[in-house]
Amino acid sequence: IFSDYIYLSSYECREEFYERYGIEKITDGFNDFVNILEKNDSIKKISINFSSLDENNVEIVKKFIIDNDLFKTIEISGVKFFDSSLEKLMKHINESNNITTIKIFDVTKNICDDYEKINKIIINNLETKNNIKTLNFINEIIDSDMDNIMLLLSNNKFLKKLDLSYNKLGDYAMELLGKYIEQNSELKCLDISNNEFGNQGLKNFSYG
Repeated sequence: IFSDYIYLSSYECREEFYERYGIEKITDGFNDFVNILEKNDSIKKISINFSSLDENNVEIVKKFIIDNDLFKTIEISGVKFFDSSLEKLMKHINESNNITTIKIFDVTKNICDDYEKINKIIINNLETKNNIKTLNFINEIIDSDMDNIMLLLSNNKFLKKLDLSYNKLGDYAMELLGKYIEQNSELKCLDISNNEFGNQGLKNFSYG
């Protein structure tokens, strides 16, 4: 009854979620989800809600989700991390053979909203992953992030969908993406809407 999806979020589940899927209201989010997973191996869509993720919870995510062949998609949204826990999570995802869709939205540091440092941790720890088919990366990405992102993209020859919308990409990013499109015939969908590039960026993209 579930899709092959794991959703890590800081937002509380709505009452209708529990009613729709017959899950009792969660009082101790992470532990209750673990209990559900232990009792029902047919569940493939999980939403885990918390404001921050520590290293202990990362290990639980690895054990029950990342190492579970049922899960193909992981979405991380609105969660604050300590540097070490985010690095661990990304390394686990990098090493996973089953996770082929990665969606990242509004992930920040536990101390402050340091998107540049967070993006560097995410990209550096996913650099060697080569089986991504869908990547949504919406996390205040700027042009200086793009050289590292291109290394990640170049390793994924079967990437079919790339969503970089609602970032802060400028003209330089468009040049790099234009070159990438020219070399990657597998990519079927690219979303670069709501960024900061102008007419020059469009030209760079066209002539990339």
